[in-house]
Amino acid sequence: MDWSMIYLFGFIILALVFVVGIVFLMRKYNVKPEEITNGIDITKTIASVIKITTKELNFASDDTINQIADLVIDSLEYVKTLANVNTKEEKVEAGIKYVEDLCNSFEIEMDEDRYFVVSILVQLGVNLLESLNGK
Repeated sequence: MDWSMIYLFGFIILALVFVVGIVFLMRKYNVKPEEITNGIDITKTIASVIKITTKELNFASDDTINQIADLVIDSLEYVKTLANVNTKEEKVEAGIKYVEDLCNSFEIEMDEDRYFVVSILVQLGVNLLESLNGK
């Protein structure tokens, strides 16, 4: 049995519980997101989490992992700059589409498993960005 998907789901659930816990504590103690993230590059932090997760899951070779992680980071930067996208779902769709286009241009194969993992990473990244930015 392939345990990588179970690990991935466990990681996602753990990350979401962590974010919800942080938001709960921030509201309870009236802490502003700027106070917590002062001096931290949120995108680089998310990138590190993405790279570590994909390496632990043996997602692909290290070079491919680094390329795909960089593409996901680029998509999060792209999503942050979108002015005409209002909902979180639209941001996630735009981010996934952006990663797909970049993978095609760099000739990185996007099979079903990679698409699934990339879509989850983009969703997780958008959720974290919005939570940490207080939106």
